[in-house]
Amino acid sequence: AALQAARASAAQGGDPAALGAGAETVYRDRRGRKLDYLTEMMKSQEGGGARDSRPEWGKGIKQQREEEARKEYERREAAKPFARYADDPDRDARLRDRDRWGDPLAGRLQGEAAAKAAREALRPRYKGPAPAPNRFGIAPGHRWDGVDRSNGFEAEFFKMVNRAAARQDEAYAMSVQDM
Repeated sequence: AALQAARASAAQGGDPAALGAGAETVYRDRRGRKLDYLTEMMKSQEGGGARDSRPEWGKGIKQQREEEARKEYERREAAKPFARYADDPDRDARLRDRDRWGDPLAGRLQGEAAAKAAREALRPRYKGPAPAPNRFGIAPGHRWDGVDRSNGFEAEFFKMVNRAAARQDEAYAMSVQDM
């Protein structure tokens, strides 16, 4: 009893700050370990919900970007006038971009150049030295390795045609030179 009285008198006369007055609450689990993350969560809720830089649980980065894009779209739409007409360019572009199942012209609206580029991208490309030019403008690829296997007739033929054209141009220039 004397020991209890001594402790009670020491507690009554001691400094309140030393006894833990005004100290933060320490949360512990069943085993007595401190729960720091719970303390941090309580502080963030009291502090006005300051968001930390960690991603939100249950939402991926892509979903967050889609949500931001949707909010931006809604903000832009809200800024537009309420009366909308059939010739509204944004509405027209949105309707044109929509994919429709079974649309027979969907592949052609992209344009023939885009469709051809998509087909060409699937084929392997020739990676060797630059080949000699050919009259068809065919680049080496998965069907031709770029090797000229001719007997040289075509090259000689085009040299002859080019010489004849050059001679004709020179003759014309000489004929009109004195005028």
